[in-house]
Amino acid sequence: MKKTESTMSHNNGFIDNIIRYYLVLVDFILPIPLTVLAYYIWMQRTDHMGYVISLILLAIVYGYVVPEIATRFLRLWEFTWPFRINYCYVHHGFIYSGYLPFILLISWNPANSLDFWPVFNTGILSFLIMSFVGVHHDMFGFRVGMIINHTMKLKPGESHFKYISLIGAFCYGLVGLFYSMACIFSYSHIVIKGNNSVLDYALWLIISLLVMTQILLPYSLSHIDYIKTVFHNRKDNIDKSP
Repeated sequence: MKKTESTMSHNNGFIDNIIRYYLVLVDFILPIPLTVLAYYIWMQRTDHMGYVISLILLAIVYGYVVPEIATRFLRLWEFTWPFRINYCYVHHGFIYSGYLPFILLISWNPANSLDFWPVFNTGILSFLIMSFVGVHHDMFGFRVGMIINHTMKLKPGESHFKYISLIGAFCYGLVGLFYSMACIFSYSHIVIKGNNSVLDYALWLIISLLVMTQILLPYSLSHIDYIKTVFHNRKDNIDKSP
């Protein structure tokens, strides 16, 4: 019996090490090179520098703003590995810009029609891909302690998969969906119609970012009691400060 437990522990340790190497690769090594690669690939597809920079910039800004809100202000979870500012990584925005443009690349071709059904299919495919990417990443992150979930605690023997709720998978899917729809609208408005003034870019970026931040709403509502406690404790700390 002890030998079996020892073997299982050894196997789990080996698997955890593989997961750690994988997360270092996808979160620390690949994001910036993939961002550069995404720029060149999208330039080949569209030949429009302003559009390509904007779709990458949206992913970068989202990757800094929304995780910062979720970790620092809502305290839903936090990241524990090095190279952090507050609760997020120094390069956190590039984690999103290294992958979201490729999800768009897989799910949409600018040469295709912008009619309803092709765009609808793009949205569904982007939703499914991003949901898978986010869920598998967080499941690994929770398992090896890279991510700490503050909204629930595991009991002994419970799987880390419990952290990945349906609402979490849904919210990740919305990230892919909203990003793809924003980039398709941008392509129609900026590239095809030629509305490429600084104001057009700025308004598109701000509105797209505001829409994408709404993914926090369903997740926050599903943990509303916890969030109330966070704000209550924060208020108490402010009241007690000199």
